[in-house]
Amino acid sequence: MRNMNQKPTITIVGFGRFGQTLCRLLDGECTIHILTAHPKKIKPEQLPGNCSVVVSIKEGLMSDVIFYCVPIRDFKKVLASHKKYLKQQLLIDVLSVKLHAQQVFAQVLKGTNARALLTHPMFGPDSSKEGFAHLRIVMNRFMATEDEYEFWKTIFIKKGLTIIEMDADTHDRLAARSQGVAHLVGRSLAQFGMQETPIDTKGSKLLLELMEQTCHDSWELFEDMQTKNPYAKKMRKDMYKAMQAVFSYFKFDPGG
Repeated sequence: MRNMNQKPTITIVGFGRFGQTLCRLLDGECTIHILTAHPKKIKPEQLPGNCSVVVSIKEGLMSDVIFYCVPIRDFKKVLASHKKYLKQQLLIDVLSVKLHAQQVFAQVLKGTNARALLTHPMFGPDSSKEGFAHLRIVMNRFMATEDEYEFWKTIFIKKGLTIIEMDADTHDRLAARSQGVAHLVGRSLAQFGMQETPIDTKGSKLLLELMEQTCHDSWELFEDMQTKNPYAKKMRKDMYKAMQAVFSYFKFDPGG
């Protein structure tokens, strides 16, 4: 276990939209390595001065801390492929579903000395374009030591983030009825074909912003948030019932 007074070396596994955002967030705080399946696609201007691309898994997992910024559906497969290289590292995920992350870590890390810390940054590339001040991040110590947990809390606070400490079950229950609803509505508006008009109200503009923001993320992320969160299915059923209740006030079918 490393000296917590020293700056850590970190590896970001995955360099998609959020991997790049995390690189911006941690610039200046750590020596950063990037481990990705497509290293040749990374442009030099995407990398801060203290950041480099590593080619081999073995080299990438020599860092003190490993951040997993991979698709939810790939997380277990990727982590399992890393198991033979895991020794004393701290592993941190950024998945939008925390019970799934917790279960995968508990299963795959069995028999290793690696530890895991759960996070869910409640922001993305779009909402952090102007900086990270006052944006929020959910944290759960899980397997991390107290010193490790406090170290990363301090780093995130230094960067302007607001820390929300929450267990995985509470997170998923709340996320299903907040972030899950937002993405469901945003995708539904896209299917509906909502467009800007000359007479848009503030509410209409907010709906257009929601549609654009949620549709910037991949369909893969939307699908995984809806299927890997155990509370999402009930949310969808409740939303469907709510829409039926609203339509029932008109005493006719939606298209009647």
